[in-house]
Amino acid sequence: MKKINLKKLDLKKWSLKKKVGISEELTDEMGDVLEEMDMDELNDQLEAHEEEVRKNWNDDEKIQKILDGALTLVKKLSNLPFVGKYIADVPILVMLVNDYRKKEYTDIPLASVISITVALAYLVSPLDVIPDSLPLVGHLDDGVVLYIVLEALHNDIEDYRMWKVENLDE
Repeated sequence: MKKINLKKLDLKKWSLKKKVGISEELTDEMGDVLEEMDMDELNDQLEAHEEEVRKNWNDDEKIQKILDGALTLVKKLSNLPFVGKYIADVPILVMLVNDYRKKEYTDIPLASVISITVALAYLVSPLDVIPDSLPLVGHLDDGVVLYIVLEALHNDIEDYRMWKVENLDE
């Protein structure tokens, strides 16, 4: 996975208030947390997850554990400010990875599928840049990782969505 220069993202300028309808005070607090987030540590953790995913790519049980964990978190996190918006896409990401691994959908580069799996692995990992146990802000880093993957692989994901709709009958 190409190293993402997360420092170039101007996270504080995200219009959190407008996008997810939260108070200006909370928007400022979330922006401050994001601004203070250690982007080098986040990159290091993503690289470690990528190494694990690549090492275990052919181990169905280990990859399935990541995918199942991500789906479990969807219900838990769907109502959180900011993260809920991106967590809603986790089920389609899980389906994409599953369909790719079953060789039912292969019109996407392996590198993209690995990147999606790395993001999902980060999501379910108890070791985060911002501890998940922190109220309201604990999952912001998870949202950032999902945002990056959804934006970077937007076309691949949309192509898969269209394929999935066309192939629902099968």
